[in-house]
Amino acid sequence: MKRVYEQLADELVAGGLRATFGLMSEDTAGLIVDLDRQGVDYYNTSHENVAVGMADGYAWAIGQPAVAIIGRGPGLTNAMTAMTTAARAGRPVLIISGATSITARPPTADGKRLDQGTVAGALGIDYHEATTPAAALPALRAGLAAVRAGRTAHVAIPPSVLDDAAPDGPAGAETPVASAAPVARAAVAPSDDDVAALAAALAGSRLPLLLAGRGAATPAAVADLTALAERTGALLGTTLAVRSLFRGHAHDVGVVGGFATQTGAEVLRDVDCVLAFGASLNVWTRGHGHLYPDARLIHVDQDPGAIGLHGAVDRGVVADAPATASALRRRLDADGPAPARTLPPGVVERLADPVIFADTDESGPEGADPRALSLALDRLLPPERMVVCDAGHFWGFTAMGIAVREPGHFHWTSAFSAVGMGLGSALGAAVARPGLPVVAAVGDGGLQMTLGDLLTAARYGLRVIVVVYNDAAYGAERHYLDAHGLPHELSQFPIADFAAIAAGAGIPSARVDSVADLERHAELLQRIDGPVLLDLRVNPAIRAQWLADMGAARSREFAAAKGTGR
Repeated sequence: MKRVYEQLADELVAGGLRATFGLMSEDTAGLIVDLDRQGVDYYNTSHENVAVGMADGYAWAIGQPAVAIIGRGPGLTNAMTAMTTAARAGRPVLIISGATSITARPPTADGKRLDQGTVAGALGIDYHEATTPAAALPALRAGLAAVRAGRTAHVAIPPSVLDDAAPDGPAGAETPVASAAPVARAAVAPSDDDVAALAAALAGSRLPLLLAGRGAATPAAVADLTALAERTGALLGTTLAVRSLFRGHAHDVGVVGGFATQTGAEVLRDVDCVLAFGASLNVWTRGHGHLYPDARLIHVDQDPGAIGLHGAVDRGVVADAPATASALRRRLDADGPAPARTLPPGVVERLADPVIFADTDESGPEGADPRALSLALDRLLPPERMVVCDAGHFWGFTAMGIAVREPGHFHWTSAFSAVGMGLGSALGAAVARPGLPVVAAVGDGGLQMTLGDLLTAARYGLRVIVVVYNDAAYGAERHYLDAHGLPHELSQFPIADFAAIAAGAGIPSARVDSVADLERHAELLQRIDGPVLLDLRVNPAIRAQWLADMGAARSREFAAAKGTGR
């Protein structure tokens, strides 16, 4: 007799599943064991949030759906932050759990009772629940269809159903409780009027910027945008998500917005027209309003709801970003040969050797300068690497100071602005791409949330370099309090010796108090056959540029509101 969980395991293996992540619960234990029996690698974590985070990182790194298996009820609530992060990022992650009763009488009949469908809906996740053996396989197939369409989905099946006998005959006689999977949009070509307007904007601009986001991160789009920049004298820039897309090109200004280099930010202030291709133009990309304040903004995106979502634009073009770049290039080619415009004098030279930070070493008794440490790490880490950056004050130092060679090798886990997502995502990326070391840049607050999963890294020998920016505080909150003239002591906590903690888990580690210390541990960074950890003792008084920009933007908003009497 085949049980339902065995039937579901067969379906997952037949679909190509090779790895799954989870924390075992009695409701899903049989499914996990049967997947293991069939050769699927199972990575057991110390917390459900890290399990789903690993699936998220795996899906990001390999570009394919990933599966996390967790327990129902409290297992689900433990994982909610990671589930929301995956959903906000549009990651194809399938969460499988038991289902709970919300009508159990007495309530103690199911101590894990929870209305999981309502939870999934609130998180923006497709939900598929089966309450009978006949509905279980259709529910799984519906969840798989959703993730293959690029969404995060949750399949929930009661333990009694998972353990029941699988139905004979063809599956699908019953329909599971489900939300519909999305229909993928077909690429939309730009209109002739839109292409003409883009061409006119480039021709009339003194210093245009061609900005590429994830929607334009294709080889064809890169080639078209590069050719357009060389013809029109435009700068090339990217969002943080696709940094290094134009790496090595003379017109490349790098990341645009709050994480721009010091040189990039200075050059971008002279931009008078921005053509954004597949980029959201959110507050980060706009540098919280301090970049190109008087520039004309033209926003190209296939999703009409994305146009101007994060602020006013001068023109919206609802069309596929790569198709629009191609059409614009063909339009200029059809106009005949034209003398190529060049960037203003001195710009190419400045971009070739940019200044990353305005100040690069203010180390002192309170700790090392995180900017100087980040630049040293960029030099000392293995050149071929992936970088996963957690949320937190420190992220400005990592995002600006530690580069990657490929646009798909940098991952910022802040889709939900949640601290503590970095380690799990980095571990999942290391499973997906074992040939590349993964740098997990985390703050001390975020690592304390996920400290138990250093054991996960050690247990599976994952090639992860955990870099902890340790300032003994919640840094963003400390600087917020400082900016408002409030005491910051409650944002601080006793400094943790993460190097000693990691060593106790069997992970090679080092405490780093200076750039010289870091250089002494260079060999630790180069021979990566398992996890290592660096405990960077950083000066908590140094404020990241993005936080300064945000503070200035909020001050402007407050002044404007006060002036209108609001």
